[in-house]
Amino acid sequence: MSPGDHQLGVVFARCPELRTEVKEILLLHLLSRITDTSILARRSILQHLWKTHPADAESLLCGFLSLKASYDKLAEKHYFDKRRNWHNDNAEEVVAGTVESFSTIFAKENVELFGRVNDNEIELSEFGDFNDIPAEVLSNALDLLPLGTDAPAHKELINLAGVQLSEPDILADADSQSGFLLKRRTMQKFANLVISAVPSDAVAFVRPFVETFNSSVVPDLFEQLIFAEDELRQYESFWEVWQAFYPKLVEHGKTRRWRDRPDRSIRNYFLAWEYWKTESKSWPSIRDREKVFFQNAVRELGQHPSAFYGISRFLNEIGSSFLNEGIGWISDLLKLGPSPTESPETNTTYYLELLARRYADLERPNDSKLA
Repeated sequence: MSPGDHQLGVVFARCPELRTEVKEILLLHLLSRITDTSILARRSILQHLWKTHPADAESLLCGFLSLKASYDKLAEKHYFDKRRNWHNDNAEEVVAGTVESFSTIFAKENVELFGRVNDNEIELSEFGDFNDIPAEVLSNALDLLPLGTDAPAHKELINLAGVQLSEPDILADADSQSGFLLKRRTMQKFANLVISAVPSDAVAFVRPFVETFNSSVVPDLFEQLIFAEDELRQYESFWEVWQAFYPKLVEHGKTRRWRDRPDRSIRNYFLAWEYWKTESKSWPSIRDREKVFFQNAVRELGQHPSAFYGISRFLNEIGSSFLNEGIGWISDLLKLGPSPTESPETNTTYYLELLARRYADLERPNDSKLA
């Protein structure tokens, strides 16, 4: 990779005479395994081409989807051919010549398709059904999509990713290290695409998760959605998605055995998130409107130990501005019985004591005025 590879998008925009060469380089980088070059190629497309030359960015996405399977097949054959002849070659020469010679061979074998990509004569509509796209290829394709996209074909890819991610068994080798990393990377980009979408699209994208509500998947989705909202600040989309999960969370909280272990779905839903900074006492995406949401959630879910933990921690961290109301929610909850304090989760009592001290400090000036 040359020092200027990460600026290929800029070169493409500013040097029309080099566009054919630049697109070919970008496409070959995209097709390669996940390396620094392929990552920088994606970044170049996302940062520059979608803004300045969207048709060219679209054709590169199409070229990637069209050529990835044949690229990997030829790459595997090329690799084993090199291994077979290794004992007859100088090792350094073999390694140095592999990428260049392979890229040349592949480009020649697919000259017509490369030409269509260069001329922007290829469209996603040609692919028909996306369901046969392998998980890894789909993940890489998602990486190429711009945030906030409203293109119908792009939405189909995002919807397909939602289906695959909502069912852990669909992703091959999900329990292996490579499978775990693939799933995590896909979930991160999926969450960013969800939060950056208009509210109606965002809700549609997460519908597979709502319908299946797999408790081994939903906590990770919630985690990535919080990360995405923390970065992108799309208030309406975030809370529309959160509300879409509400009925399922209530059902889940009432049917799941309480004492198995802490429930990450419920904890994350209450924004009792382990990644907040210690000093974080507010969040721009929490406004007065959310008081009603949390009041209802505590009333319907609060007797679940994970929800009791969640609201206690939330009120001490980013929900600190709801302290007065929160004390009332917890008081009403404890009157209902059976109390979740009979078998509290670790640190629940700690957060409750913090709340009590903060509330007492808040009320003390009022008491002195009355005296």
